[in-house]
Amino acid sequence: MKTFKTHILVLLLIVARLGLLCEYALATPVFVNLGPNKTVKSVTTDSSGNAYLVGYERDVTTGRESAILVTIPAGSTIPSFSYLPTLEGFSDTRATSIRGDYIVGFGNLNSESQGIAWNLRDLSSAIPVVPAGVPGRGDATQLFGVNSSGQYAGSSADLSIAITGNVGGNSQGINVPGTPSIVTGISESGVTTGRYVAAGNSSLQSFVATSPNSFVNLINPYSDSSVAYAISPNSQIVGGSLLNFDPATETNDLQAAVWTGTNYNDLTLLSLPNGSPLFGQVLSVTNNGYAVGNSNFGGFIWQAGWTSAQLFNDWAFSSFGISIPTWVTSVNDVFFDGESLNFALQGSAYFVSVPVAGATTAVPEPSSIILIALALFITTINLSRKKSQLLS
Repeated sequence: MKTFKTHILVLLLIVARLGLLCEYALATPVFVNLGPNKTVKSVTTDSSGNAYLVGYERDVTTGRESAILVTIPAGSTIPSFSYLPTLEGFSDTRATSIRGDYIVGFGNLNSESQGIAWNLRDLSSAIPVVPAGVPGRGDATQLFGVNSSGQYAGSSADLSIAITGNVGGNSQGINVPGTPSIVTGISESGVTTGRYVAAGNSSLQSFVATSPNSFVNLINPYSDSSVAYAISPNSQIVGGSLLNFDPATETNDLQAAVWTGTNYNDLTLLSLPNGSPLFGQVLSVTNNGYAVGNSNFGGFIWQAGWTSAQLFNDWAFSSFGISIPTWVTSVNDVFFDGESLNFALQGSAYFVSVPVAGATTAVPEPSSIILIALALFITTINLSRKKSQLLS
């Protein structure tokens, strides 16, 4: 009888311990409504837990767009807003990406685009970005991605040449066999991803470049066109879309896609829970296998190992109890800080942060936790019996 009570106590302790682990993994999430007339394109956090989002705000009277920085202190749901400084003569500015202390984007000068960068720790002025050998400003550049070292990804020369470089220094063109070309994603080691128009036809070829003179084309067995948008910080996952047949409309459409593996030769086409293709694009990916973007049905989230993607509103409510007041049309960015997934959302402009497990497997479902507890319980009984046999 004493042994039976001991086994029951062990089982209760195991369940309680697993329950605490689950509760920790699913701690209180954060939801912040950033208000109307704003678009948030990118999000990051610092070591203190403060969140930063960048994008732009549109003046409903003049139509002018101004680059903005949103700061949400750790433990708070009250955002503060500030306009990022611009360059003389600029009519509009947009911030497109933030990582570490660096922000990049572009503005309009005399009807041309000009790449701009900012330093989060010194926002007294904007930093113009120009191609190598081209002095001054107003040479039609745009920046779309940056890493925490200040390396950026974009396009220049009337948006026909993909460029990369360092904030404060000159940029370099990426040599691919087609034009126009553009890179929109950059990893922490400076690996970029983008696409170019293949020479001799109008198809779009996606690629990953490890340097300005070294690249690999992404596979596409379904059509002649694909569009890569994002690369994970560790350079191992690329997200985008490729042209594929839509049986519902009997036309070709862009289906959300993820490339992984050696030379990115493992291709995954994303689908909806009902099994139909997810026509849209992956806009951001994380080291722990999450991909987000937009689709014909709204913003979505997917993780390596899931059988299908989930629409973000449904996932946020079913997994964390977050009821978002409007439909999320796009999940523009996701940043994993080692503990939480942080999202920049569009529908209205929203910030969401949820704690998750850092591995590529999701936090266990309650049924899984029960099975784990029973398995550990049985193991404990077996060990106890073996110990009794040895002592008898």
